[in-house]
Amino acid sequence: MLISTKGRYALRVMVDLALHKDGNYIPLNDIAERQNISEKYLESIVASLSKAGIVDSVRGKGGGYRLTNDLDSYTVARVLNATEGSVAPVACIAKDGGVDCERRDVCPTLSMWQDLKKVVDNYFENVTVKDLAEGKFKTEDL
Repeated sequence: MLISTKGRYALRVMVDLALHKDGNYIPLNDIAERQNISEKYLESIVASLSKAGIVDSVRGKGGGYRLTNDLDSYTVARVLNATEGSVAPVACIAKDGGVDCERRDVCPTLSMWQDLKKVVDNYFENVTVKDLAEGKFKTEDL
């Protein structure tokens, strides 16, 4: 399992929006500058977040992006699902049905991969953007 730059940057955008949350829309170029990420690349990321209802956007003067809900409601899982689609460790158990595998019914490793996916999903469901923004998540917490 490899989280792409899109997923990682989406989490950085969410933390940035959380840290600068004041009810106003935040211009994408401000986020891009603070995060040192190409504005063009961020456009595709926030489009995915907006489509998933995670951020709200307004065009034009005074426009930009803002979070649509309380910080507690944004889990890492929700953000990654919006940008990555699936964080399954193998293609045959991906969220969208995965790759059709002829050995699925006799695969001795399938249940291991399914269990790993449950662990990963549970882990990401229990870390929120609020945790990340407040610096509450540290490796020593593991």
